[in-house]
Amino acid sequence: MKEIVLSAIIIESVPRARGSKDALKVDEYSDLLIQKRVCYELVRRLPPRSRSQVSGALKAAEGWHAGQLRGWTKYPYITHVYHVVSLLTTEMGVRDPVVLSAGALHDVVEDCNVAVEDLKIKFGERVASIVESESENLFDGRERYMEHFAKAPKRTLLVKMADRIDNLRFVALEGVSAFKKGASPEEAVWPMELVAKYVFEAEIYILPYARKASAAGYDKLDKLIRMFKKDQSFARTYRILLDSGKTVFD
Repeated sequence: MKEIVLSAIIIESVPRARGSKDALKVDEYSDLLIQKRVCYELVRRLPPRSRSQVSGALKAAEGWHAGQLRGWTKYPYITHVYHVVSLLTTEMGVRDPVVLSAGALHDVVEDCNVAVEDLKIKFGERVASIVESESENLFDGRERYMEHFAKAPKRTLLVKMADRIDNLRFVALEGVSAFKKGASPEEAVWPMELVAKYVFEAEIYILPYARKASAAGYDKLDKLIRMFKKDQSFARTYRILLDSGKTVFD
């Protein structure tokens, strides 16, 4: 299967660096210190009680995700967490500390073996409930996991939207090495077919329900999906995928 070769039109979907005329480059987008500074600066603008709660969630996530890399790249995984919280705050206008805290913690159950009960104790029932809903490993298969967002509450959809928007931006920026499948970085590839499934999931299982949670988030996710589908190589694979009916991850 072909590896990803995406056109420059997709790269334009990623926010530009502050003060720069050029699209944000992956090294800056995934720079730990830059993204941490941006995220915490945004959190510092929240009311004191909210600021304390979200900062605590971020610090917990930093500890739990310590040492993890994003896919098989060289970039620290925690940068994804910073992106999600920053995206929720700036691009989607979220100020709810429950949503922002859940955004910071959204992968810790799935990726760090953190128990939902521990999250309830540390961060409360509402935060833990959102994180639980974001955790694929708690569902009976990928398809069931994606289907449940159709009836998910607004807070859950906000976090899922931000998560998927950032992941699609990362695929666009990092290209073939963004997400890889295999035993080692040298051997691993991320076929276009799997990226097409990832975009299909966003279009079918998230986008139809996204507008009720955030019009801004809906618009950004919709734009990303349409930009991917404008790429000729991607669109060809996408059509084959739809015809085959194999539209979710194995």
